[in-house]
Amino acid sequence: EPTPAPVVETITIVGGIEVPVSEFVYPYSSQLSYSSSDFDAWFAGSSSQEMYYNSQIFINEIFVRYGYSFADAKKSPGQAIYAKYKDKDWYQRAIASSPSQSQDVLLFNGIMNSTEYDNIMRVNSWQEAHGCTTGY
Repeated sequence: EPTPAPVVETITIVGGIEVPVSEFVYPYSSQLSYSSSDFDAWFAGSSSQEMYYNSQIFINEIFVRYGYSFADAKKSPGQAIYAKYKDKDWYQRAIASSPSQSQDVLLFNGIMNSTEYDNIMRVNSWQEAHGCTTGY
């Protein structure tokens, strides 16, 4: 009897595009609410620079799902996200499906779901509380 194909868990991003969860560091940030305690645990023992970088990756992965293009990113987390995803077929389709290339529009015009919005706001608060709000 043939071995069944493995089930690949996916998430749906902008334009109804299905992407394997394995493509993301934080695949459930669109579905699960995270707290300061979660961020503390994930980034424990990191330098301020590493905390900033890794917490920005969390935020930027949410924006990637909406086809935000980081092609012109000036800071390293944005550059890293762009380098990681720029050649992915699903990311190129997401960019083409994106309702906006403005982070403010994506955040504040009801395009993101409330879990994503709340997670980004929580990360921003966590960054402020830990003094890691600027790029390096």
